[in-house]
Amino acid sequence: MMLQVKNKQGCIFGLPDSGKSTLTSWILSKFGAAAIIYDTLNEYPDNPFDRYIPLNRGDVAEWEKVTRRIIAARRYQVYAVDEANRYMPSKNEKGGTLPAAARDLNDYRAHYDIGTLFLCRRPVQLNQDVTELSNYLIIFKLDGVNDRDYLNKLCVDLGDAVLNLKPYHFIIYQKGQGFNQFKPVPAHFATDKKMARPS
Repeated sequence: MMLQVKNKQGCIFGLPDSGKSTLTSWILSKFGAAAIIYDTLNEYPDNPFDRYIPLNRGDVAEWEKVTRRIIAARRYQVYAVDEANRYMPSKNEKGGTLPAAARDLNDYRAHYDIGTLFLCRRPVQLNQDVTELSNYLIIFKLDGVNDRDYLNKLCVDLGDAVLNLKPYHFIIYQKGQGFNQFKPVPAHFATDKKMARPS
């Protein structure tokens, strides 16, 4: 799988137990101590990458403060945010505007020399400015009608392809280059070892 994460932005979508946390762990492990995740649900390992567990998982102000510190440190090559829709809700939801830190990451990510990954269950839950300005969308099986319609509007047949994915398989959509399907990453990267499965 060829996925250039550094200085790029990607979104990872998938329902619970679909494989998105396992894939994220696999990607971040490639960067080791140069990667950090905002571990909203406290489910990622303590190493080989860094993580921050929020004191209040729904507090946008805390997320912004930590994000600003991560940007200023210039230490990380990749910053992932789990449950990103809590901090960057869809424009269709009440208060669905991007916080200032999210706007900066969205607009000036390359200037900060950092790649970003935003995890969310469904694309319709995440702010459209984030989704539509991302270099990659990485998607596990979704069966919601709204998600399928939204993805089909982004790319012909993308929503239909996502609907027909096998368990733990995923699609990477890259703007202007269509999409490709991939097999599961190795099971030992599973964040919940009880959910580990053969690759």
